[in-house]
Parts: sequence; structure tokens; C-alpha cells
Amino acid sequence: MTIHESKENNVYVVSLTGRLDIMNCEPVEQKFAEVIDTKNEMQLLVDCSQLTFVSSAGLRLFIIALKKLNLKGGKMAFCALDSGTMKIFTISGYDKLFKIYDSRETALANF
Repeated sequence: MTIHESKENNVYVVSLTGRLDIMNCEPVEQKFAEVIDTKNEMQLLVDCSQLTFVSSAGLRLFIIALKKLNLKGGKMAFCALDSGTMKIFTISGYDKLFKIYDSRETALANF
């Protein structure tokens, strides 16, 4: 799992590369905590263009981040999910909890 971060148009972007499963959730959990709690960012976009798999442990991290942001009046969205990841989001109902955009550009334009 590789994590890349940037800030674009007042939106904090976390790009995930590889598999997000129980074996490598901790760095992502720490990154989300840093972004939301320490840096006090209010708008978080998770770029999944290089994410190849997400497990239930990974999905749990997304819910935790969403709850923290909701308490602060913030927003969280996802972009560029591949068909497998989108299927996981649909089956779990996450497609109804999160805004999901086809591309980073579209997501940034809609924050």
C-alpha cells in the first residue's frame, strides 16, 4: 500500500495505491487521523485510481473518517474506483453513503 497526498483547490486528496486490507490498514488509518484530526482538514477526496482491492477492514476506515468529518461539518468523497472496487462499494451500500465521482477532476469541481 502506497499513500500519496496533496491539496488541490482547498480539498485534501489522499491517493491509495495497491490493496487496502487488514495487513496494511494502519498506515491509512493514521493518514486519515492526521488529515482530519491534526491538520483539521474539512474536505477529503480519496483517489482510488490505483487501488486494486479494499476489504471490510478498509471499508471500516472510510466510515470512521466519514463520521469524524460529519461531526466537524466536513465532506468526504471518492473518485476513480475500478469496477471491482465499485462493486464492493455497491454491495456494502457505501455507494449510498459517499459521493463517488468518475475522475479526480470531476470530484474536485463538485466539492
